[in-house]
Amino acid sequence: MSPAEITRELRRYIGTEHYYRTVFPNIVFTDGIKRLADLCGAYWLIHVAVSYQYGKIAKENFQIWRLEKLENLTWRVTMRSIDSDENLVAQNISFSDFPMDEFEFYLIDGVMLLKSEN
Repeated sequence: MSPAEITRELRRYIGTEHYYRTVFPNIVFTDGIKRLADLCGAYWLIHVAVSYQYGKIAKENFQIWRLEKLENLTWRVTMRSIDSDENLVAQNISFSDFPMDEFEFYLIDGVMLLKSEN
């Protein structure tokens, strides 16, 4: 699917019927995040966000996660809280064939969701 088709597909998710467990016991993700992961082969993105929940950012109840393409299929994943423009997490990913140039999602009170599902 093209990035525009993926964007259109994900816009239809405005709520969820199911919650999917992650390896971290208190974190779940919605139907929309599952669809993103399935369409884009991006379960790794879920794992990146979950892997930081053990540290100091675990106390951040409203997290804004952003993935952006740099160059040569390298990426930068960042996270900031709703109250700040400062990144609390910044990690480079050396390779991904993620089909969009950027993407943003939320992790709110242990629920990972698309912005449209908020």
